[in-house]
This record gives sequence, structure tokens and C-alpha cells, in this order.
Amino acid sequence: MLRFYAGLAFKNLLRHKRRAILTTLAIAFGIFYYIIFDSMMAGMDRESVQNMLNLEVGHIQVLPKAAAEEKSVSLKHLIPNGRAVVGRIAKMPGISGVTPRLLFPVSLTTGLEELPLTGVGVDPQRDAAVFRIPGYVAGRWLRPGEAAIVLGKSVAELLQVKLGDMVTIRTRTRLNTFQALDVKLVGLIDSPNPAVNESQVFIPLDTAENALGTAGAISMIVVKTESFANLGPVIQALRQLDPHGTAFRIKTWREAAEGFLAAMEAKRGFSYVLLFLVGVISFIGVVNSVLLASLERVREIGILKAMGMTEAEITRLFAYEAMGIGLMGGLAGVLLAVLANLYLVNHGWDFAKMYGGSMGLSVGKLYGVWNWPVIFGAVCFGLLVAMAASLLPARKAAQADPAISLRKI
Repeated sequence: MLRFYAGLAFKNLLRHKRRAILTTLAIAFGIFYYIIFDSMMAGMDRESVQNMLNLEVGHIQVLPKAAAEEKSVSLKHLIPNGRAVVGRIAKMPGISGVTPRLLFPVSLTTGLEELPLTGVGVDPQRDAAVFRIPGYVAGRWLRPGEAAIVLGKSVAELLQVKLGDMVTIRTRTRLNTFQALDVKLVGLIDSPNPAVNESQVFIPLDTAENALGTAGAISMIVVKTESFANLGPVIQALRQLDPHGTAFRIKTWREAAEGFLAAMEAKRGFSYVLLFLVGVISFIGVVNSVLLASLERVREIGILKAMGMTEAEITRLFAYEAMGIGLMGGLAGVLLAVLANLYLVNHGWDFAKMYGGSMGLSVGKLYGVWNWPVIFGAVCFGLLVAMAASLLPARKAAQADPAISLRKI
């Protein structure tokens, strides 16, 4: 019986090829855009998280307890004897890199232009084991003890400076006295992370310590683990540095990037909006197709009822036709999406090259992601929407009086 209804529904679709094709294409393109949008959003989330980890926050941060609630960068609360603590952490199991950092507010000036930034004192060797910033530097990375800086390419353009130029750093020491330091620009950063490119200036840690009078104290210790997905054992080991929890606060990358992750979750809401729009477009297309089919086949419906078909059977016939459209639309949309996503997964989409910048996103080249539950679910979605859209007009057509229907021409 199922074969009979399916065969009859297929023949009816062939009788109205243009309408069936147009409705199928509407569903197909809606599903295509949804799958590609989902792939790009998932790829953007993945790349953004990786860039946050590798360029900005690391896997785990060890901070002074008193500095946990501070919103701005200052030298008020520091970790004393920070290098010794770094040495102890480096010996722990599960650690692939650990680096000290000293953060302080600076004003970078060339005499004509001045720009407020965050100064970041780094150990050049240790920092390169935790962060991938040196890989995005034109010129060279820092060397210990030198009076030199590395900053973002966009900041250098604002200040109208180039590699080899001298600039002046204005800041305050730990005792709140003014300090000025003439340094040489040795490297320009062009990374996929806007925060690193546009708001930070890097200087050797020992040079910063001497200028600020911090005497070996640091703002934070950043840890890179062998597996960022399983931080529990490393966090437990780090807590042994301060069993009573009075000196340090340990933050995972999720806590350090809490605002970013919240924005990422909100961004996912757009995918549900797009799915809703796809559903609306598909629903309207199928309703339109079934309504037109029922109006054109009033006499045919009357004949079927006169031959003994029930209202439920006629409704089922129209539903099968709609499901055929939904299935073809879903399969066509998935096929188009898989072909397009194949390019995105293997070659990516270079945001920086196309738009001349990072667009404020922590993403450089965006790669697609294979989200198979969404891809297979898209076919089911097309079927369900088509079936739901067909029920009301099909039922209305099936309720027609056969005597009246047979009088129609």
C-alpha cells in the first residue's frame, strides 16, 4: 500500500515539474545556507578559542589573590619572587610551558603622536614556549636585557613608526614616580588576535623590572599544559603552591575568557534564527504547492473519493507529495552544502585578506567544520517541515464533497 501511495505521489509531482522544482530549490537553498552558516560559526568558534589560548590567555593563569577583583592594569598587587615560583611550576608533571608576565599601563609616544597601551614584560624564551606570538612577528622577537619593544603593526601605523625607529615609553614605577624609557622598535605583530595587535606592547621582562622597580615581582604566571581539555590534575598540583589559598588565585582559560565565551554563546543564537527563517520559507513554499495542487485537482479528488478513498488516504497522498519535495530539497541542499564546505574545510576563507583586517574577531583564516548531526538533521528537517506544511491544506482538500467536486471542470 505504501508503494502505491508513494508511486502515485511521485507521478503527481512529475505532472507539475516546474512548481515542484521551484519549491524544492527554495528548500534546498535554505538548508544549504543553514549548513554553511553552522559550519562557519563552528569554525570561527574553534579558531577564536585556539587564538585566545595561543596568543592571549594561555591554558591556566596564576594571579595574586588581591589582584583578582581589579578591573584595570596596575602594579599595586604582584607575585613576589615570581621567577622562583615559575621554576617550581616548570618542574610539575603535565606542564609543557610556563612564563612570567608583568603588566603595566604605558603611554607610547614618538614626539608627535601618543597612544595609551598595556605594557607586557615577557621572558623572551619562556614566553615563546607558551604563546605563538613570535610566529606572527615581522622583524624579530625580543632578546633578554635589551631596550627594545615589539608591538602591533596597526599601532605602528597609527604612530607612524617603522622597524628600527626609537620610541619613548612613559609610565609610572611601583612607587608611583614618573618613568620614561627610550626603546627601539624591533618587531611588528600581525596576528589574528585584535587584543594583541591593537592594545599591547611587549618588552623584555628584565628591562621592564629595572625601569619599574618591581624587584623580581610579576603580575601573573601563564601555564601551558600538555592537554587543555584536561586541566584538573595540573590545577590540583598548582594549588599545592598555596594550600590555604591566601596568596594566589588560579584561573582556567574559560574563566580568563569568560566575556568572550559568553559572546560566543550569544552568537550561536543567530543560527537558531536562521533555522527558523529556513523553516518559514520551506513552510510557505510547501503550503503554496499543496494548495495549488489541491485547487487544480478538485475533480480528481472527487473521483478518488467516489472510488472509495477515505479523507485520511487522500490527506496521506498529498502529504507524500509534500514529503517528496522536502526530501529532494533536503538532499539537494545537503549536496550543495557538502561541496561548498569541502572547500572551506580544506582551503578556508581568509578574512584578513578579503577585508584588510581582523574585523574585530579573533580569527585570521576561517576554516569550516564537518558537523554531521546538523548535515543529516537537515534532511529530516526538510521532511518534517514539508509534512507539517501539507497537513492543513491536504485535509481541507480531502474534506470536499465528491458530488460537488465532480461538477468542477
